[in-house]
Amino acid sequence: MSCGVEGCAARRIAWLQPGRLWRALGTTAWLIVWAGLPGCGHTAAQQAAAQAGRISRAAAGLQQSAGDYRAAASFPMALTEPLSAMQLSAALAQAKTNPSSYVTHRSRLGDLKEAQAMLAKGLAIPALPEQIKGVLAAQKAFVELAAAQRRLQRMLRVDRRVQPQLAALQRTCFQVRADARRIGILRNLRQSYARAGVKQLAWARQAVIQEKAQVQAAGQRVAALAKQRAAYIRRQAQYNRRGVALENAARLTRGAKALAIYKRAMAAMDQTARVTERVTRLGARWKLARQNWQAARRRLRAAKRQVRQLTALREASLRLAREEELRIAGLQAAMKALVSGPLTVGGVSVNHCLHGVYAGVDRSAKEGKKALALCASARQDLGIAVQQQGRTYALARRFVAQGLLADDPLAMAYSSHNPECLLQLYRAYTGIRAAQIGQMLLWNLQLQQAATAAVPSAYAALKETVPTTAPAGDLARVRQAALAALQKAAADLKQAQGLLGTGHSPVHWLTPALGYEMAETQAAVTTDPSQRASALAAAAQYAATARKLNPFLLIGLNFFRKNAG
Repeated sequence: MSCGVEGCAARRIAWLQPGRLWRALGTTAWLIVWAGLPGCGHTAAQQAAAQAGRISRAAAGLQQSAGDYRAAASFPMALTEPLSAMQLSAALAQAKTNPSSYVTHRSRLGDLKEAQAMLAKGLAIPALPEQIKGVLAAQKAFVELAAAQRRLQRMLRVDRRVQPQLAALQRTCFQVRADARRIGILRNLRQSYARAGVKQLAWARQAVIQEKAQVQAAGQRVAALAKQRAAYIRRQAQYNRRGVALENAARLTRGAKALAIYKRAMAAMDQTARVTERVTRLGARWKLARQNWQAARRRLRAAKRQVRQLTALREASLRLAREEELRIAGLQAAMKALVSGPLTVGGVSVNHCLHGVYAGVDRSAKEGKKALALCASARQDLGIAVQQQGRTYALARRFVAQGLLADDPLAMAYSSHNPECLLQLYRAYTGIRAAQIGQMLLWNLQLQQAATAAVPSAYAALKETVPTTAPAGDLARVRQAALAALQKAAADLKQAQGLLGTGHSPVHWLTPALGYEMAETQAAVTTDPSQRASALAAAAQYAATARKLNPFLLIGLNFFRKNAG
């Protein structure tokens, strides 16, 4: 936001304080002189002028003391003359009642509204001279400008409250997004824990089954070979006994019979040898099968040991997965609290901040719209005053030309364009102020957009929709209205420049000072880079001219930028 808005032009340039010009123009002497001018001497006109004077003085006093405490109808004494603090305290103590019941207090805006209503009532007085009507219209415009200034101050206060809320909202949304990313990491970790060792354990269990089958098959092979070997061993023993018996019988027998028995003994011995060879081969096969069976048993024991180890690892992984699930649940609860919960430790919820930002922007926008309406009304009233001042100037010039009132300093003052020029400058000021208020409204809409942009990701983390919608706002429309107000201000400033007289009137340096405000505001409002550069160049030129005409204007006011020279 540019310093033209935050600094508030009416505060940065003392002469633009609403009411100062009125204290120069709207005095009772002016009213009396105008009421006494030719053409205004009728009784009805004099009564209307007197009534307008009373209203003007009352409105001026009300504006001057806006927001102060005043005596109520129940005050214990008449305030016909000023009282000292000691006398007032004594009077209140004598009443023996709560002093607060004797005073009333209203807001400054309330008093300004009342002053505005009083002046509007004065403008509606029948038979009111046109000259006095112009003065009352100018005074009403100054009251409206003061009210607009008060509205602008309210806007600034609201914005100062909204900005920390927006910063808290953005910090909270950042925390929610960080928690969402952390939850994603924890979910991946939990899934890795949940999947850890599943396949390895299944493979190990399948290996146990296979090893068991191999052990069983190897055992059956060993048992079969042992059984077959035992049968051949029995047959070997049988053939051996038969051969030995036949051999002994052959020794005891003579002749051919002995030879036949011996042949039978040799045949039995041959069978024994063949069976013995078979037993030897079966023994080797049995030993190999037994070795395979023992190796299968060792593999089975290793597979079972691996299953036990993988089962323990799996249980540890599942325990870690459950712990991550608890962490995820805790973070989700914290996110829920950060998004839509009540006040939380270390910050406030997104919901709370969002409603606060939107409500603040809405309040600020309402104050800005009321201030714009006051500026528009002030510009209209100043138009009436300018028009009447022009007629007064023409009338005064005619009187001076005819030699009437030639020795009257006020009449001579009427023949100068300076009052009309000052009023035109104030019209330009109202347009500049309206543009600056528009700049504030643009800033409010940007705050709203920043809040709107920060929020959806936080609610998306919980798969929820944003529970509220942003106040309606149109940046382009507000910017166009501000630029239109600047165009009106430029036209008023051009007319004021055309009315500049000679001499050392303050309007000579007030005009470029207002031009600087106008160009600076245009540079802040426009989005066109070329227009911004042109406005900044114009602001530099206006500032240089104003500094040349009145060097003291710029002391301590931070009036220039670097490009202002």
